[in-house]
Amino acid sequence: MKIFYIHRLLARRKILNDCWLWTGHLSWDGYGRFDVEGKTVSTHRLAYQYFKGPIPKGLFVMHSCDVRACFNPDHLSVGANQQNIL
Repeated sequence: MKIFYIHRLLARRKILNDCWLWTGHLSWDGYGRFDVEGKTVSTHRLAYQYFKGPIPKGLFVMHSCDVRACFNPDHLSVGANQQNIL
């Protein structure tokens, strides 16, 4: 992943109660959206991949803070769909 995208990502954050809130476009369900090389990706998934590594196949990136617009890597982990629902 190009460092250029991370600089753009971090430039669009607002820190509130330890969450890094995305100030750009949000999806209809409240997740941050970001364009990378013509493809729209979720900001929390992009942040997870940059700061923590690849997302294992079949797993979801979950928020410990339950704030969908947050992309603070300290709030992100991976888990199965059932864990994500809980």
